[in-house]
Amino acid sequence: MPDHLSLLDLISIAAAAVELLIATVWRMPAAVMADWLDLAAWRGGATVGV
Repeated sequence: MPDHLSLLDLISIAAAAVELLIATVWRMPAAVMADWLDLAAWRGGATVGV
């Protein structure tokens, strides 16, 4: 077995990571997604300061 990853291995790992990310976001409820986007934009979430 080689000591390094081939290009095909790296592409496969990247594709699996992207698929997992898409599956996670796809199943995320709209309210949680909106709150996450607020946090990502550094505005604080909908529940922050309540």
